Amino acid sequence: MKRPIILSFPNLRTCTVGIVTNRGATQDQIPGATQILLQTMTRETYNYSEQQIARKIDGKGGSLFTLVEKDFAVIGAQTHPKYAEETLDLLFDMTENPSLNPKHIEIETQNLIQVYQRIMANALQRLIFFEADKAVFGEGNPYSQSLIGNLKSLKSISSENLHQILPDFLIEPWGFAIGYLPKDIRKKLDEKILSRLIEDKSKLTTKKNNTSGQMVHKRLITSSTKEDENAYICLNIAIDMQTSRLGCVRFSSGILGESYGSRMFTVLRDKKSFGYLTGSVIKLLANKIILRCFMETKPVRATEAIESLTDLIYDLVKKEISITEYETTKNYLLGMQDLSLDDSRIITSRIINRKVHGLSPNIKDSYKEIEQVTPKKLHKLWQSIFKPENISLAISGDIDPKEIENHWQNQLK
Repeated sequence: MKRPIILSFPNLRTCTVGIVTNRGATQDQIPGATQILLQTMTRETYNYSEQQIARKIDGKGGSLFTLVEKDFAVIGAQTHPKYAEETLDLLFDMTENPSLNPKHIEIETQNLIQVYQRIMANALQRLIFFEADKAVFGEGNPYSQSLIGNLKSLKSISSENLHQILPDFLIEPWGFAIGYLPKDIRKKLDEKILSRLIEDKSKLTTKKNNTSGQMVHKRLITSSTKEDENAYICLNIAIDMQTSRLGCVRFSSGILGESYGSRMFTVLRDKKSFGYLTGSVIKLLANKIILRCFMETKPVRATEAIESLTDLIYDLVKKEISITEYETTKNYLLGMQDLSLDDSRIITSRIINRKVHGLSPNIKDSYKEIEQVTPKKLHKLWQSIFKPENISLAISGDIDPKEIENHWQNQLK
């Protein structure tokens, strides 16, 4: 069992508490099951009704939430520090004594189906939710499975399915409390989390997530959908997780597409007018750091857009960035770090992601990772990672898949 993460941020007025499990969406035999399980667990327990839970959370200005990722899942709540202990007790009860009422299972299933349909109606979201990771890991890999499943899988989920996966829900669990936490509250929460998890260890399993993060060489996913007016492109660079690389990859995302002054905005959107939607993010997944660049354009310009985006990234390989761009990007990233420290739930999400993927949960370390990047280090990293085996592409729209494939293979040479 991992020790609890108890971190105080005196500038805040709220805290976020919860429980993390290493059971993620990659372990779902029926895609979407963990999403529905968590949502249903928070609706009602054998000790508390829906109304009682609402009074304990909403009635005290709190906010209950669940988070399912491919590597982990969270049941948590943002609340006032004076309610942190009783809120944590309630969250433990949700994991230990969920009623899994069939009525609530049906409600949460229908809610997730609505989310699925909303994503399917948005071409870019559809590409990122259902195709981007397939391009990185290949068809059939558990990490290519959608977080929310599909229409067929969601309709097939039953109460029996959820009861079957419930015993495996808490895999190497750990608790957290992050936000405004005076010393006496920190001590009580730490003791409570340790005692409850040790107390309940007989219920826990040590089952490991045995999914593979092996990527497929030169992976391309194309989807020809005639009803889409635009083509949507998602180019991924995925490399093995190393702490020394994270700052440089984060810096690269800032350079490429996170702000209005970044290269994708100024070149692809403003100068070349490929389309309004353009940007980049980084994702930690399966011991990989994934830099994901996405954009839209007219289908007739799809191959031109792919070439321009690839050239934009390849420019990081060819030469060091200028001092002006370096300083601008660095100030932007550090400023965004500061802004994210205004909300305990946002801080919590960042810390959990770092902890789950073997990185330091200390927020100060994320500042150091950015501050330690230099133009020379950035250039050296890109010379080592810009290789065909690290690059993948997903594209959808009214396109010719064969034409895209031929062009993509030439780009990778």
